[in-house]
Formats: sequence, structure tokens, C-alpha cells
Amino acid sequence: MLRLHAFPLWIRYAVALVAAVAVFVPIGDLSIAAYVRGVTGDLSVPTLALAALALFSRLTGRSAVEPRELNLLLGLIAGAALFLYRSRSGGRPSIRMRWVTDRSSF
Repeated sequence: MLRLHAFPLWIRYAVALVAAVAVFVPIGDLSIAAYVRGVTGDLSVPTLALAALALFSRLTGRSAVEPRELNLLLGLIAGAALFLYRSRSGGRPSIRMRWVTDRSSF
């Protein structure tokens, strides 16, 4: 693995920029980003935010968020994921489903 902390900050930023551009270079008909999207699906906003925080901390060598706040953020994301999964899997009907079932009784 490339140890980026051994290089100056501007080299780390240059490596990140080159990697970001390389992701969008087409290989055949699709770019690497399109292949990844085909395998994983669309990435959620919290996933992109956490990836950006990880990239920031990897490039600069310091954390953008205190460990206590990061644990709180991860707990909130996990709680929201459990709540939303439960509501979509039949544990509790969503508002749209309630609206559709209420209209069918007319």
C-alpha cells in the first residue's frame, strides 16, 4: 500500500486528483466509476460524506471530526438505517402505503 503520509501535502493532493480523474477515464465503453456503480448501485449521501471525511483525514493526517462526534454520527446513521429498513420491510407501513390503502376504501 502506498504510504501517503511520507510525502509532502501537495503530492498527496496531486495523487488524489490523479486518482479522481482516473476513475472517469473510459475503459471500453464505461468508466471505472460506471463499473463500480453497476456492482454496488448508487452510493447514498451519508456514504459519500463518510468517504469524503476519510479522504480528508488520509490526505491531511488529521481528523475532520473528533472521535466522540464521529461515534455519534455513525450511531445516528445506524439508527436511521434501522428505522428506514424497518419501515420499508413491513414493520411499519410508510406514509405513502397508508395513503394508498386509505384511498382504496372509497
